[in-house]
Amino acid sequence: MIRDIKLGFRLLKYGLNAKSSIIPMGICIILGVIMDLLWFVGGFSNLFLGMGSMILIQQIHSITISTMVQSSPYKKRLQTVIPTLVSGVYLLIAHTLCLILRWISYEKALNNTNPDFIIIYAPGEYETGMLFTALLLVFITLYTALSMKCFWLGSIIFIGSFMWFSNNADRITYMIMPAWLAVILSYGIILLGCGITYLIFYVTYKREYSKPTFDMQLKRAK
Repeated sequence: MIRDIKLGFRLLKYGLNAKSSIIPMGICIILGVIMDLLWFVGGFSNLFLGMGSMILIQQIHSITISTMVQSSPYKKRLQTVIPTLVSGVYLLIAHTLCLILRWISYEKALNNTNPDFIIIYAPGEYETGMLFTALLLVFITLYTALSMKCFWLGSIIFIGSFMWFSNNADRITYMIMPAWLAVILSYGIILLGCGITYLIFYVTYKREYSKPTFDMQLKRAK
């Protein structure tokens, strides 16, 4: 497992348009973190960090497009195990960062002395936010895993889920629980997401890549 993780991260630099993908990803993450630290309510970095998982998966899968890898015994691992492990490690680190930023925002709100800018957390809002942070990271990762081989299906599910959440966000009930339990459950969501990601890769392994998946990157590489 450790060997596959190291191999996966080493191979990132050989992915399609690696520099033009990974560098902007890093800039977006840094901007998201800065925005979270400047405001009382965290969450800006969550989306950017989720997109980071998307880019890592795409970079590893893009390597298997080459003729050399197509005939390599590593082909299946590069499309199943390795991207799962790399994205899993990334998600654990990213989620930890999200939790730290959310905690900083929470403490800033509790200790705020500005009477013109008061934020009050409802019971369970902070703890439920941890779970939704993990769900967002996992959701973006699952969409990416599915869209590798089933782009339109993944896109329909992604857009449909986003629209449903937008229409029902105000109906969500906060779950009251100890903060430590919310942290444990949130990491459980991340691990479960990694398992489902591997399952998607495994089930769709024999399918051809969807044309829109790498179409734009291939055009840039020419």
